[in-house]
Amino acid sequence: MDSRSKQQVKDDLIAHLAGQLAGGARAGQDEAAAASAELGERRVDGDAQRDEAGDLHGVLGAVDARQRLDLKEARALDVATTDTVQPGAVVELGGRHYVVGVVTDEFESGGVSYQGIATDAPIYDVIHGLRAGDTFSFGGQDQTITAVD
Repeated sequence: MDSRSKQQVKDDLIAHLAGQLAGGARAGQDEAAAASAELGERRVDGDAQRDEAGDLHGVLGAVDARQRLDLKEARALDVATTDTVQPGAVVELGGRHYVVGVVTDEFESGGVSYQGIATDAPIYDVIHGLRAGDTFSFGGQDQTITAVD
């Protein structure tokens, strides 16, 4: 994979994460409005309403903060071509493609599906520094790294 292709994967990753953040903000606003309406309908006392609204706000705030951090980490990735597994590398394992350095669910780039592997994920400790062709054991299964870019 050349540097232009890797940059496109990074750009698509950032767009994916930004979309999740925007979607999460809209969903959070909708959830808060629905919860507020539901609380009003139940006519519970004011303290209980404030407690439930505060709990919901805290959960939504934590999700938003995590998504912002994921987006910040993706923007900071150095996607220079590499031959070892490290943050910014694109790795192929068992026919699946991964971007190392940020956690994310599946996204598409150039017709290929990718997922993220965070540096605090247990598998990262096992594959960090390995190269294409290296074999490792994880979860009781031996695997071979097909490609590292």
